[in-house]
Amino acid sequence: MKKLIRVKGFTLIELLVVISIIALLISILMPALGKARESAKSVKCMANLKSVGQAVAGYLTEYQDTLPPSYQYLDAGGNVNNNDLNHPGGYLHWSYFMFSGGQVDPDAFECPGMRNGGAPRTNPGPAKDTYWEDEMYDQNGITRTSYANAQVEDRQAPRIGYGANAALVPRNKFSAQSAFGGPRVNVLARSSMVRMPSNVILAADFNKNWKAISELSSSSYLVKSHRPITPFTSLGSTAINQIYSDSGGYFTCGMDQQVDLGIVPVDQLDTLGDLITGVNAHPLNAVGRHHPPTNYKGQLGADLGGNANYVYLDGHVSNLHVVETIKQRMWGQKFYTLSGASKVIYARPK
Repeated sequence: MKKLIRVKGFTLIELLVVISIIALLISILMPALGKARESAKSVKCMANLKSVGQAVAGYLTEYQDTLPPSYQYLDAGGNVNNNDLNHPGGYLHWSYFMFSGGQVDPDAFECPGMRNGGAPRTNPGPAKDTYWEDEMYDQNGITRTSYANAQVEDRQAPRIGYGANAALVPRNKFSAQSAFGGPRVNVLARSSMVRMPSNVILAADFNKNWKAISELSSSSYLVKSHRPITPFTSLGSTAINQIYSDSGGYFTCGMDQQVDLGIVPVDQLDTLGDLITGVNAHPLNAVGRHHPPTNYKGQLGADLGGNANYVYLDGHVSNLHVVETIKQRMWGQKFYTLSGASKVIYARPK
């Protein structure tokens, strides 16, 4: 007669206890894994910005210390014509100068912390539908559903995660005709104008919401990712256009939430309109706040969101909250790209 061998197994209660422990461990580890993933994205973003900074250094060597404009207009023949306000050929963006000569890959202008790596071009062109967003249209009214019919493609990296500092890399406002009728115009800056290049930001993360740097018409958006981030406004005014007519030459870099020059909480960013040009808010709200650490509490107790990555004129990179960059006066001591007298006043919270 064979002896029966009894195999001991788990009881139902024991199995439920094991499952509960595993679930508890997962709930503990998931936030840590999420933070690790976000930190990895931030590190990759900083590496990309570092590459962009190195490309700009090469550009400065080639162009006798002169920084590029953020964008220029292209005529129907694809030639630069800054007086052609209709720009039928689209835009020539500063990123094109960096990657067209092979100094850096176009992907370096993407930030992994942003959807699809960054905002699309104003005119994404007919090459790929992934260069478009569903709710956007180009300058000729073409949408993603008919992208193959697009006639204009900007000379710009397909996705832009970073905006240049307009105090160093100006908008295309080089004549009084195109500068809102004011006496001031933009000029190209030289890096030698900057006394402390290691403390002046060259470019920063854009806000992760591409709609925030777009113009809304009806229910669709015209993207303005070719524009730089203007860190200063005319003293006493949030209107970007005012900087071109302020002959006094005094500008402010605001961070006081008790006036309309401030950095606002992240839950208000989607309601502010075109952040990059300072509609209803200081334009520095266009700077991203999507990298760790989050929940910055440094000003008036408001939840101002996380950090952004920055590349400086000397080529190094950092990760800071935008308020810290204002406190440390990292956007420059003057408007290097604006003609006439220029003095910057850094407003502090009350």
